[in-house]
Formats: sequence, C-alpha cells, structure tokens
Amino acid sequence: MAVPDPVDRNRTVATLLPLAVTDHGGDSMAPASVSVATSGVGERRFESDGVVYHHILDPHTGRPARTGLTGATLVTRDSIDAEGHSTTVLALGSTRGARFVEHHPEILGALLVRDDGAMPRLGVAGSACCAHTLPCQSRGN
Repeated sequence: MAVPDPVDRNRTVATLLPLAVTDHGGDSMAPASVSVATSGVGERRFESDGVVYHHILDPHTGRPARTGLTGATLVTRDSIDAEGHSTTVLALGSTRGARFVEHHPEILGALLVRDDGAMPRLGVAGSACCAHTLPCQSRGN
C-alpha cells in the first residue's frame, strides 16, 4: 500500500507492508484484519493572502492546527480507530502524537510526515507495518 505525500498527492512518501503486521501478542494479522487511514493538510484547504488554511483545527483557537506535521498514517485493527486517531495524532504534532501512539495499543503502526520532510515511523518492534525502507522505532509495551 502506497502512502501519498500529504501535500503533493502525485508523490509517494512510503510503502506500508500490512501483510506482516503483528499485534502486541505477536500474532500475525492478515491484510483483511487491519485498517489504514491517513489524515493530512493537503486536501480540503485554500490559500488567502499567501496563508494556507486547512481543515484540521486547533480546538483551543478554532484556527488551522500548526503542529509541524503535514500527515499521519496509522495502522489499526478497526477503521474507526485508524480514522479518529490519525486526525488526533496530526493535531497533536510529532512529539505529543508519538506519545499518543505509544499509549494506545490499538495503534499497530504509524507513519508521521513532518513539515521538514522527516518521516518518523512508530510501531510494534519487529513489525513490518511501517515503511519497508526504514525500521520501525520500538516502543515500550
């Protein structure tokens, strides 16, 4: 599965390999038993006077969230978790979003895309849920 760049939809930033995703118990899961969702700032946006406005809002200000992330892709067992948590992680930003992933065992893996182009990958150690070009970062379980 290709993960598109959250800003330039014609560019792929990573490839996820859900065929080898393992859960916290070490059981292998088939592709049909996982869901992948991406939230990003590349869609549903507009520019006015040189300022880009997007649809992910900061709950404290009501304005577009500026967190240093342009996208968050999550792998979970349930679509509702992947969808909701990907938006939450994007709104939290890289550091707080990584802590969120670490504390939510239903999140099997995550690929974050930062404004600077870096792409931290988080997931269960040894799982292939992350992009195949770089190893997953281990998290305490």
